[in-house]
This record gives sequence, structure tokens and C-alpha cells, in this order.
Amino acid sequence: LINLKKNLSGMVDKSPAQDHKSEQDSISDLKSPKEPVQSINLNINFSSFISEKTGSYSVDYKLGGVLGSGAFAQVRKVTNRKSKAVRAMKVVEKKKLSSDEEREKFVAEINILKMLDHPNVMKIYEFYQDQKHYYIIVELCTGGELFDKIIE
Repeated sequence: LINLKKNLSGMVDKSPAQDHKSEQDSISDLKSPKEPVQSINLNINFSSFISEKTGSYSVDYKLGGVLGSGAFAQVRKVTNRKSKAVRAMKVVEKKKLSSDEEREKFVAEINILKMLDHPNVMKIYEFYQDQKHYYIIVELCTGGELFDKIIE
């Protein structure tokens, strides 16, 4: 989804008497343009660019060390083979999502992350799956555990 809005400002007339101007007049012209000024507001829904991929993530990413683990997933450091961008990969075992409700919550988490674009929210870049795992490639957030920061 791309929304474009074009806003045109009014034109400032140029009279023949203004052909010979001082340097100061030329500088002030930068503040009051002689031609239409066009601004474009562009809103892109990035979720349409984040697709689910089947097969191995290892074609696109080099696996690094373990960053953390929880009840449902392990988080690993990965590096994109082409761009060299360092990211995090959340690895979720499919068998740990045993109920339909757990699977629905997991899919909802992915869909929510795909829609969000905010500096304080972790970005999702790619999503893979194979027979046994889901792999979510996300922004690498350094600085320690959020829980530890809250306690401090």
C-alpha cells in the first residue's frame, strides 16, 4: 500500500524589473521560491515486503553465537551474506507450539511485527520455516536484557 499526497504551494511572480538583483536579493529568493514547490508524503506498508520463505536460512545468513533463549525460542546472531548486515534470528521449534492457540499467537506476533515501523520497536526483516523450525530475522538490539534495564 502506497499513499502519495502532492501539495503545491503558490507561485511567486517574477517581474522584469527583478532581472538585475544584488547577491542579498538572490539569497532571499531561496526563501521565497519562484516555481511551485512540491512535497510528497510517502507511506509504505513494509509488511508487503516481508515474505515467508521456505527452506534454509543459511543460503542468505551466516550463523553466529547464541544471544539468549527462552521457553519457546533461541536467539542467535546472524550476518547477511550479501549485505553483511548483522541481525538476530529467533529460532522457534514447531513442536513447542503444540496447540492451535499457541500457533495463532505466534503468527499474530509475526504479523504485528511486520506492520510496525517505529524506532522503539524491533524490526522484522525476513521469516523462514522448514519442517522443524520457524526462523524470524529481526533487528539486532544490543545493550542487554530489557528486564535488567527495568530493574535498574
